[in-house]
This record gives sequence, C-alpha cells and structure tokens, in this order.
Amino acid sequence: CNGGFPGAAWSYWVHKGIVTGGNYDSDKGCMPYPIKACDHHVNGTLGPCDKTIPPTPRCVRMCRKGYNVDFMDDKHYGSVEKDHHPEEQPKSPKKLQLQMRS
Repeated sequence: CNGGFPGAAWSYWVHKGIVTGGNYDSDKGCMPYPIKACDHHVNGTLGPCDKTIPPTPRCVRMCRKGYNVDFMDDKHYGSVEKDHHPEEQPKSPKKLQLQMRS
C-alpha cells in the first residue's frame, strides 16, 4: 500500500500498453480485474478485505474466453507529456488521474 509507485505504472502503460477490462467477476473487456474489491482499512460498502493477501495473478497475455479481440490488438497505450500539444490549449493546466489497483 504506502502509495505505490504511479511513475512505474505510467511508464508501463506508455511503453507496454494495457488491455481493456472491467470489475472483478464481470464480462467486460479483455481481462476483468481478477481480485475481488474490498474495503481496505475503512468501513465501507464492499466488506472487509481478507486477512491474507491474495497472490499476484500470473500474466497470461490472453483475453478471457468469449472476448473476440486478440490480446495484442486490445492494448491501449499512454503517452508522455512531450506528446501533448500545448499550442492547442495555451496556458491551460493539465491534470490526469491514474487509478492503481494492486
């Protein structure tokens, strides 16, 4: 937990790409999230997390059964700041959000 390392996640997205997906136990996208969501250190609506941390899922590089797009064709890539065109929106602030789940 301790905040993770967003820079590494962003770099991975830019250089290696990330496939589509949905929430745990959904039929959305190439690879839905494989771990059930839970309330970590808070009281919320999802229920508490298990006492044991689930193992990191293996990277299978295949889309789920029934999803008819090839894994490599489903990948989306981020971009680096220099790829944006500041002349299109001069002096406008830039913001983005990267949600990391681990």
